[in-house]
Amino acid sequence: MNFGAYGDAGASQFGGGGFMPSPAPGHDNQYGAGGGGQQKGRSQNNSLRAFTIRHLLKETANVEDDRYKADGHDITTVTIVGKVTSYREQSTRVLLQLHDGTASMEVCSWVDDADMQAQKPIEWQVGRYVRVYGNLKTFEGKRSITAFAVKPVTDHNEVTYHFLQCVMQHLHLTKGAPPTGQPLAPGKAAPYGSTPAATAPYGAPGGGYGGAAPAAAAPAGGDIHSDLKAVYNLPHATAAPNGLSVEAAHAELQRMGRAHYNLQQVMQACEYLAAEGVLYSTVNDTTFKSTGA
Repeated sequence: MNFGAYGDAGASQFGGGGFMPSPAPGHDNQYGAGGGGQQKGRSQNNSLRAFTIRHLLKETANVEDDRYKADGHDITTVTIVGKVTSYREQSTRVLLQLHDGTASMEVCSWVDDADMQAQKPIEWQVGRYVRVYGNLKTFEGKRSITAFAVKPVTDHNEVTYHFLQCVMQHLHLTKGAPPTGQPLAPGKAAPYGSTPAATAPYGAPGGGYGGAAPAAAAPAGGDIHSDLKAVYNLPHATAAPNGLSVEAAHAELQRMGRAHYNLQQVMQACEYLAAEGVLYSTVNDTTFKSTGA
């Protein structure tokens, strides 16, 4: 699958053990500084990191002025993806309220007359998903983002990709580099992200992409919503471009020993999870894929 431009800021930025530096500001740079997004004298050696809004609000420390830390590291340029829930247009700026399923945050984008005459108000209308690049700010105890780039999300896979990127970067900083895939020595604990099946040869039961997928284990004491969340996060469900149909999810539930759920209950539960931001519909109204939330 071609993830387009948003795939460029993925795992490759950790190839050298650090962050991908953000490009220098300029008119020809889509990630450069806009009207109010870059301060004079600020270091140009910035880093770009993906966040959920809740992480920015609850787990990021304001150490001094506009300097912030997350997971023990300084952060400068951040990117978030969310749905526009409020749009306010003023003479020199546009104020957006974004919700990504974890929390809500205000985004300020400074604009000029040319921007106002362009299609930005259309691209940023309420109900649409956008990706924001900018700097975290705090004013009167309220955190917000001053954006220098707000881009519409045209492929909903970008939403899932963003959440996965947030998890990967957080684990990289708190747990170390991802596993290399080398067999573990006897008695040695597996690093984060690996499972015992990861050390089995390809083609063996449960070992790698060539092996047969084992039946999913039923979550202990789960209800239909937690059961369906487990189903849609199965490896073959997340790998499928369009996710799973309601019928396929119903079949997976039966394999898990949840035969008491009927098809109508599964459909209603999927619609509920979609409204909660856990699933999203793909090719039709009865086929869903996990957002990773």
